Amino acid sequence: MTELSLPKIAASIAFDENSLRAIARFAHERGLLTRRAIRNSRAVLDKAAQINRFVRSPWVDEYTNRHIAKIDAGALPEDELVSVTSEMVRLIGGPIHSPLNHRMGNATWKTVYDRRASRVDFGDADFLFSMPGSSLLTFAANAHRRLILHEIDAHPRVRNQMLEEVYGQHRSRAETYPRSFVERIEREMELANVVLVPGRVVREQMLSNGVPESKVRTVAYGVDLSVFRPLESVQRSASRRLQAVFTGQISLRKGVPFLIEAVRGQQIDLTLVGQIFDRGIVAELPENVRLAGVLPSAELAALYSSMDVFVLPSIEDNFGLVVTEAASAGLPVITTSAVGAAEYLSDVHTIVEPGSSRALRTALGDRRTLTRDERQLIAADASSLAWPDWADYAATVIREVSR
Repeated sequence: MTELSLPKIAASIAFDENSLRAIARFAHERGLLTRRAIRNSRAVLDKAAQINRFVRSPWVDEYTNRHIAKIDAGALPEDELVSVTSEMVRLIGGPIHSPLNHRMGNATWKTVYDRRASRVDFGDADFLFSMPGSSLLTFAANAHRRLILHEIDAHPRVRNQMLEEVYGQHRSRAETYPRSFVERIEREMELANVVLVPGRVVREQMLSNGVPESKVRTVAYGVDLSVFRPLESVQRSASRRLQAVFTGQISLRKGVPFLIEAVRGQQIDLTLVGQIFDRGIVAELPENVRLAGVLPSAELAALYSSMDVFVLPSIEDNFGLVVTEAASAGLPVITTSAVGAAEYLSDVHTIVEPGSSRALRTALGDRRTLTRDERQLIAADASSLAWPDWADYAATVIREVSR
């Protein structure tokens, strides 16, 4: 496909995500993006910043400034800000741990967003990309376009099944999808012309749950190698203990309870990076586990330079971009067979079955502190696997969904 024949692109982005952001920017830079509908986080952050002028909380000030700067840096002229209401529902539902609020924070807000996005004028776009749970009405209103469901999650039935098998029906209820939401996503798959997935794990889930093979396209995510690479000046910890790091949502789905149990009482220091989805998980952390919060990419890469091993123990994970980023930064990875990115790793890394603290403890016990040369070799091994950069990823996606 030549650049002259590339289709015009529109996107409905209910939540910020690297791969769909890359597709939109690729289209924008070539004059192909007609509209990008995005969640109106900016209005909520601006209001929080105004209120904080009176409250004067340093934490709120840092949080709003950081997120506003991120939004401004990623803004495009084609953006249309959508649905302050959905953002409020998401924020109310996200931090409070209960089944009702989980529905608000992980399901209901997406349907609210979809209702508003369905009224957006996407112009003369040939293709419309959208995301699971937030596309049903938007797809129905744009049936004359080629519709691509950008499946960034596991199939919803598989997600629920795996969580319930590992944690039990009661414990997993805070993170499983309601039946109505599962059925909603399945209807979105029916309306879509293409279901875009990043690897074999989710592809097989789609096929085994009735998605026609002719609809499914597989393209592995990209990696920003300008950020995730071994740093020249590695700051080593004075401690001789193994330094392990996890990056991701601190949740049941990511398998964090099993990782915490794996390092409890061990000569290992574990750093958890990411948003806390379930505060019950971190209520009684052992002394060798610390919380680092959410870190920008540059700070995350700097942290990786002082670590010896990266661990992503997900119960289900459609890809796990953090896996390829950590490997590119020169860290050996321990992950599970339920993580999509595992299929792209060499035998330098370790893959275990999900839901086993014992397997994680054994894998960690086989690791030792890294030397600079070892870090360089792991990064070179990762680069030999030919993960695309984000521009190449976007070009490949557009080519694949066009056929």
